[in-house]
Amino acid sequence: MDLSVSDAPVGRLLDGRYRIEALLARGGMATVYKATDTRLDRPVALKIMHAELAADDDFVARFINEARAVAQLSDPNVVNVFDQGEDDGAVYLAMEYIHGRTLRDVLHERGRLGADLALEVTESVLSALAAAHRAGIVHRDVKPENVLVGNDGRVKVADFGLARANSTSSKTTRGLLGTVSYISPEQALGERATPRSDVYSAGIMLYELLTGKTPHEGPTDFVIVRSHIDDDVPPPSEAVPLPPAVDDLVLTATAREPRLRYADAEAFLAAVRSARATIAGLPLPAPADDPELSDVHAEPRDSAGVTLDEALGGTVLAGQVGQVEATGWPAEDETTDDDLPPVVDRAGQDSRPGSTRRIDAPLSIRFTEDETDDGAPAAGSRAGRPADARTRAAAG
Repeated sequence: MDLSVSDAPVGRLLDGRYRIEALLARGGMATVYKATDTRLDRPVALKIMHAELAADDDFVARFINEARAVAQLSDPNVVNVFDQGEDDGAVYLAMEYIHGRTLRDVLHERGRLGADLALEVTESVLSALAAAHRAGIVHRDVKPENVLVGNDGRVKVADFGLARANSTSSKTTRGLLGTVSYISPEQALGERATPRSDVYSAGIMLYELLTGKTPHEGPTDFVIVRSHIDDDVPPPSEAVPLPPAVDDLVLTATAREPRLRYADAEAFLAAVRSARATIAGLPLPAPADDPELSDVHAEPRDSAGVTLDEALGGTVLAGQVGQVEATGWPAEDETTDDDLPPVVDRAGQDSRPGSTRRIDAPLSIRFTEDETDDGAPAAGSRAGRPADARTRAAAG
């Protein structure tokens, strides 16, 4: 069964187990379908590699190895990988099916988040990244499109490690660098990605959650990438009123020199929890024994305050997200060699002009009188956290 990107094998039974029901997303590496695991009677997201990539043995080997590693991760904020297999040349992954929205959709509707809600979302993302870093996996492409918010309000991170598999293919280099708005300076320079690279990207994403924009912007991908290399991220409080502790988080995470950042997602997570406790006037968590996690790198603890489900209302009704129908699964970009983000060397040469486009759709949010339309707290409300924010069905 040759499942290429042009095929629509709805109704077929893959590997004698997975009944394909609907197309969810189509991208440069694979096509994602909603399917039913007939053996366990549960929905799954089935990611089927394009036929031309499935013929690349090196690519397939790395893809499978990464999938096996991700399947071992144990964290509630990681999109689970259930199974991997091959059926008559069709290489696939069976993954957790998330019914919800991407974080990008939330940003499109709300503009930005209050400080505490932004930090709560970031905690969940960092929890997933920390599990990956402990297992020796670097995500390489942390961005709102790869963060899912389920119907229950739970935040989950998708596509762990698969970017590295993609970078080994002789057919495409998509995923080697990540998305230009979130790329770390060392990745932009063609250097090896490390956990500190994920920390940088998560810091950029936190800046965007807080301010509604990314810190490095420009007319072309080349200009944006060059800014990551040459320019410091400004304090987010220059754009919106924020406590100094939040500025410290963002500026440490996004330091241009990797050695000046948090060592990994676990250290960043501990700092976020300490900052939230400080802002809320709570006692700081006890310092960790590990000297690398001292001071702001405090021992992780359970998050205080309401859950993301409560903050967002816990009802994110199904609709269409770009090419993703009735799911929060992120659609990959349709990317060709002409659309790859630029590789910038230290002399400023751009060897791959073009841009990476994103597929977005809004999520409707209804705010109470305690919060402004752009997510900022109204006068008299507790800084950074809306008193109530309920979701309602989007028009689609």
